[in-house]
Amino acid sequence: MVPEDLVGNICVEFLIGLEEVERNLLINKL
Repeated sequence: MVPEDLVGNICVEFLIGLEEVERNLLINKL
């Protein structure tokens, strides 16, 4: 079993990574 805290941290890091990618895409479009 994986601790819920670990899963939460992975989800948060994944979401932060997505936000960074979206920012990079927006910057490239401008």
